Amino acid sequence: MRILDTILWYLAAENCRHCLQKYAEPGLLLCAHCARQIFFFDPTQRCLTCGSLLKNGTCSFCLNREVFFSRAEFSFLYTAAGRTLLKEAKFHNSKRALAYLKTNLRLPNFLNQISYILPLPSSKGLAHFTANALQQHSSAQLLSGVFHLPRKKKDTKKLAQDERFSQLENLILSPKPAIPATSSIIIVDDIFTSGATLNRSARLVHEVWQVPREQIFCYALFRRDALREI
Repeated sequence: MRILDTILWYLAAENCRHCLQKYAEPGLLLCAHCARQIFFFDPTQRCLTCGSLLKNGTCSFCLNREVFFSRAEFSFLYTAAGRTLLKEAKFHNSKRALAYLKTNLRLPNFLNQISYILPLPSSKGLAHFTANALQQHSSAQLLSGVFHLPRKKKDTKKLAQDERFSQLENLILSPKPAIPATSSIIIVDDIFTSGATLNRSARLVHEVWQVPREQIFCYALFRRDALREI
């Protein structure tokens, strides 16, 4: 019976979506070897504000620039097989990839303080998926459609970090006034690279709704450390 089960499994198995060679594990898109290359975000030796690699304290970039959120947290690192997992979930809407992300989602430490969850308008809806997953573990209210991105924007993938901040300065329109200034906010995106989009969004919340920076938090599924990593 075990031999028959093994034969049937090999016949039905798919190739690993990351290495494209070995058979994927049941219920997942990756083989056992590649699945071990999905790394979770570890906040130790990271900037206390943006999560950049740092031995201790706050990075010079956050100290020298106006940052409008108190803290950012993440679930996964955008590296190795994590990149494949994100692409399968975001661009192919893979149910298995989405299920893995939801099951292994690492909740932010500040989630119990939050009054409102604001997803950014991710092009494929992954930010909204993440916001829904967070809401299931909190009493916070989910507000969709608060932020708006223009249909066309210049490619920011190859820009340096300073350039990304200035490029996105006018790309996000003001949110609708709807919540009291005493609220605690979490802004949700699918991936954090330089923090330009999340910081611009946090600035709008701070300036339009008068929410103090200490009450604005950010969360992204993935943290990409290398700015130009593809």
